[in-house]
Amino acid sequence: AKAEEERQQREAEAARIKAEEEAAARAKAEETHIIDKEAAQPQSEFAFKIDLEGLKDVMPAPVMVEQDNQPESKVEMPQTISIEPGQQEIVQPAEPEERKIAQPDIGAEMARLKAEQDAQQFRAAQAAKEEEEAQRLAAEQATAWADAEQRATQQRKLETEQAAIQAALAQAKAQQKAAGRGRHKSVSPMKLLGGLLGLILILIFVLPLFWPMEKYISPIEQRISARLGQPVTVGGLKASLLPLPKIEISRLVVGANRELQVENVALRFDPFSFFFADKVINEVSLQGVTVEGKSLEQVMTRLQGLSGESGFILRRVNVQNLQIRTAGFSLPTLSGNAQFDNGAFARLVLHDENEKMHAELKPVAGRWQIAFGIRENTLPLLPWVTFGDFNAIGEIGAGEAVFSELDAHAYGGIWSGRGRLSWNKEWRAEARINAKTMELDKMFAQYGISGELFADGSVSAKSGSLAGLANTLRVEANFEAKRGVINGIDVVETARLLSRDHLAGGRTHFDQLSGSALLEDHILHLRQLRIESGMLNASGAFNVSEDGQLAGNFNSEIKMREGNNPLVLSGTLKEPKLQAR
Repeated sequence: AKAEEERQQREAEAARIKAEEEAAARAKAEETHIIDKEAAQPQSEFAFKIDLEGLKDVMPAPVMVEQDNQPESKVEMPQTISIEPGQQEIVQPAEPEERKIAQPDIGAEMARLKAEQDAQQFRAAQAAKEEEEAQRLAAEQATAWADAEQRATQQRKLETEQAAIQAALAQAKAQQKAAGRGRHKSVSPMKLLGGLLGLILILIFVLPLFWPMEKYISPIEQRISARLGQPVTVGGLKASLLPLPKIEISRLVVGANRELQVENVALRFDPFSFFFADKVINEVSLQGVTVEGKSLEQVMTRLQGLSGESGFILRRVNVQNLQIRTAGFSLPTLSGNAQFDNGAFARLVLHDENEKMHAELKPVAGRWQIAFGIRENTLPLLPWVTFGDFNAIGEIGAGEAVFSELDAHAYGGIWSGRGRLSWNKEWRAEARINAKTMELDKMFAQYGISGELFADGSVSAKSGSLAGLANTLRVEANFEAKRGVINGIDVVETARLLSRDHLAGGRTHFDQLSGSALLEDHILHLRQLRIESGMLNASGAFNVSEDGQLAGNFNSEIKMREGNNPLVLSGTLKEPKLQAR
């Protein structure tokens, strides 16, 4: 934009100069023409006298053209000449010539005036623009000077403050040196604190490695033994302070007959509790625990007694790899934890690795509340029954466990009931069971019988050991089966034909099969049996020995043959035989 303005300025100036030069050239040419004309008529000036007074009204006044920076040109008219009447024709042709000379002078003057006006306007605009630019530059310069002055003020203030601080520090150092000359050199508190911290670290890391702990074993054995009322032995002892204070006891044995054995015991303390009378044990970890099954109740009682230990508050006990030794059968390895509420025992939870067995114990009013369950497993009392799940809720008292709720799922049916297990003089088990909608083909898949079974009965056993209960099991129940089939025998055809030979490959359909069952001394007695269908009414009884042998009799009535038809049942559960008698 600035270059364009400069270009326009140069063009206007060139136009003005050109107009002035053209006007000067025309004026000079006119002056030369007049001089030449006067030189050509020298004699006429004296021969004739022309009176121009009479032409004032006709001829215009002579025009004076002023040129800038040019010498002034003037056209002087000759003196008055008198014209005779006979000479008028000679003078008249000169009048148009004068007018021709005057007209070009007027055009040049107008061009010159216009050029001067344009140049003056341009110079005024240029001057205004330069004034505006000068004002802008002045404003910017003033702002820059103000910013610089402000920064300089801040810098001076900062330097003043730093100088004051340096002076104060120098004065303090001088006073400290002056004061130190008059007394002994003091120890810096930071150095004292650092030395104390170093000593503590040495005690934490180094001292436990060399400090003999054997002399503390005997006091610990005596204290635990006094609390549990049983002899206690400790194989080893060590302590550490980081990351938290901890005491480790190895090869802990409780009881004269080694009823409880623990490979490793770790006690982790709350360090802040060391400043109080009661020390807090955040956690006790038991690794590799073995418990004798017959002493389980005593062990649980001793565990509950730990909550009253004076001087210590126990919060949690973790148990890993717990084995309960029982004669005759084995239990899976268990893990879990015991929780304490304000130092009092609150709950024990145990489970196996696959979560197929779990148990929970809680102290309630001097008794233990127990919740026990298994999944896809069997019970020691009923080893031939595989439960989808079995759950029991009850209480453990003095030598017995009373289960108020028993519920289970097995063979597609639902079991419910209640029971009791005692172990004072001998082991005894009693239970009342009600089973619904069990599927016979799942219970006796290998014997070819189907239908929907409902049963209600009792279970009992007694033995000198827990494992021996299954050998003395006694089951007594009433049952009813609906809409089923007995494969291997055909009661209808055998009765109709009175066949004394077994009809192989037969089957008997029934709408209802009912009776009572008694399992005692490993022999199953089936009594008051009734088989009903559209073609058959039969009754009878038979026994099943321990090895599966069948022996029994039936009386049958069929619609196509009047009277009773006695039949004999023999063979085995896998290959039964039915014959007419």
